[in-house]
Amino acid sequence: MAALLSVCNAAITRTPKATYPRTYKVRLVQQDGSTYSIRYEEPFKIIKQPIDPTYMSEEEKKERMNRLKPEKPKKIYELEEEEDENYNQRSWTNLIKTQTKGKS
Repeated sequence: MAALLSVCNAAITRTPKATYPRTYKVRLVQQDGSTYSIRYEEPFKIIKQPIDPTYMSEEEKKERMNRLKPEKPKKIYELEEEEDENYNQRSWTNLIKTQTKGKS
């Protein structure tokens, strides 16, 4: 009978906890674009669920894979220390990018 009373008591009143975790309101965005407000332990503004690639078209899969690939390492050109009499500074103008006015 004592076990039955403790079960009923737990159903009527709250269960005691050693610590009360703090929860924050977070917006959950699903794959189809629908959103829900949920409680989460960490203070995020938005949580996006991962996209299931089985529902994506081939073009979308290729675009996503290109975004996820790491960038190619940039080439570093080193100049030789030799002094050349035939050196022409204008020969390097094709490597310099010019900035157009009005664009940032």
